Amino acid sequence: MFHKLHTRLIISHTLPILILLPAIAFVFLYLLESRHSIGDLADQLAGQGTLIIQIAPAEVWKDPIKAAQVIDQVKSNIPSRIMLLDATGHLLASSLDTDKDRIGQMIDFATVRQAVNGQTNWLVDYSPFMRTRILDMATPLLDENNRVVGIVRLSYDVTTIEQRTVPLTWLIGITFVAGTALALLLGIGLARSLNAPLMHLTQAVSVLTPGSHVQDLPENGPYEVKTVARSYNSMAHRLHELELTRRQLIANVVHELGTPLGAIKAAVEALRNGAVSDQTLAGELALGMNCQVDQIGLLIDDLALLGESEIKPISLDREWCNLEELIQVECHSYAYLVKQKRISLAYNIKVDLPRVFADKRRLTQILANLVHNAYKYSPPGSSITVSGDVLLKTDKTPSHVIVEVADTGPGISIEDQEKIFDLLYRSPRERNLHKGMGIGLALSKRLAESHSGSLTVNSILGQGATFKLTLPLS
Repeated sequence: MFHKLHTRLIISHTLPILILLPAIAFVFLYLLESRHSIGDLADQLAGQGTLIIQIAPAEVWKDPIKAAQVIDQVKSNIPSRIMLLDATGHLLASSLDTDKDRIGQMIDFATVRQAVNGQTNWLVDYSPFMRTRILDMATPLLDENNRVVGIVRLSYDVTTIEQRTVPLTWLIGITFVAGTALALLLGIGLARSLNAPLMHLTQAVSVLTPGSHVQDLPENGPYEVKTVARSYNSMAHRLHELELTRRQLIANVVHELGTPLGAIKAAVEALRNGAVSDQTLAGELALGMNCQVDQIGLLIDDLALLGESEIKPISLDREWCNLEELIQVECHSYAYLVKQKRISLAYNIKVDLPRVFADKRRLTQILANLVHNAYKYSPPGSSITVSGDVLLKTDKTPSHVIVEVADTGPGISIEDQEKIFDLLYRSPRERNLHKGMGIGLALSKRLAESHSGSLTVNSILGQGATFKLTLPLS
């Protein structure tokens, strides 16, 4: 039972009431009875005892008859039982007839024993002679040498005082029961208000599966519950988006692999059907298969880098690289593909490019993605130009090396230019053309930035696009 949050919330609201109310009631009644009612009565008895001592002549403390006369004089004005005792605590006279047989006997009571020693004290205890609870006070009479001459004992029935607190006790009891019931109702209400959103969250999480319809939880209740609901809604939408992206990525990977694999299979079939006897044709088919394998290799590199970059920062194996040589190699690797598509591909190195301290494999991956992107979106008869240059400081010394890949394809709209470097983004105009997965440019930008460089695009719709890679030389 106690493992449920609902039960614990109810107990947490009612348990303090169940503990505190009885404790407060007990303390209140105790203080009312002992500190106020009993205390006031004790003060009255002390005053009455002092008054009796003052009016009693000296011979009273040795003569029982005169002691009885003094009691007869004052008992009508004092409702307590009055006893006069000698210096040793023996009874001389009493206002109660039931005490006549005890005349001359030693009164063995705590307050009397203390009075024999010269101390005034009072206590509340049960009296077997009065058969009730009494407030008992004994006041000694001391001579000039502080010796006890006599003792005045006053005993008052306190049951009447205790009866006065009975209505108050009932009131406190009723208040306790009402407070407990109210606390229980309040606890149940608050527990349900807190537990209901959590139950909705539990039910929503239990049916949440990738790709399922996302139904937002209501964001109500306390701040913490609202925060949990808001976090769940955000997580659910993000999970839904990731699932859609995953499905789209798988479909794109299948398509991207299907194209080069189809070309390779066609070349293999041609070779099996006799093309191997034609050396020129066989060489072109082998070159074509090699290019298609390179495309598959680029796709695998991008996917591997995507998985790595999502887990940890990209690691670089830096060395001094000849960027001009990398550009030439990459352009030559696309010579067969651009020829088949009737695209003009050229590179233009304006100056001797200085070496850069970078990861050669990652730079090749950036160049391959940029050239491949230009190749995919360039129509037959268009051109692609890869150029290299340096950016100079004010003192004419090189500070950065710049590589630009320009095409004369359809261009990129202003809206898309701000998003094409986002991972898995594909323009709505291109989503039905199956021309990419939306990871090549995003990964190339990450790689450029990991080299402390940058990758930007400049394009006018319908007039081609130019991607610019900037790498620092320091």
